[in-house]
Amino acid sequence: MAGATVSTVAVWQSANRDLQFQITAADELKQLQERVIDLEAIASTGQLEWQRQPRPSSDLRSNRTEA
Repeated sequence: MAGATVSTVAVWQSANRDLQFQITAADELKQLQERVIDLEAIASTGQLEWQRQPRPSSDLRSNRTEA
């Protein structure tokens, strides 16, 4: 009886550890996915801002070289 009890508790604890590991891994994966989404949003915003910046025209560049 004691042996069955000990083995049952050991199996439950092992299953509990595996479940905790799976939960932790799933949480970490979700956090990484959210970070990637955030980084993609930041990168695309930066690219849009860079594209909106006024660029010097060719006339302005030629005036600088002459001066």
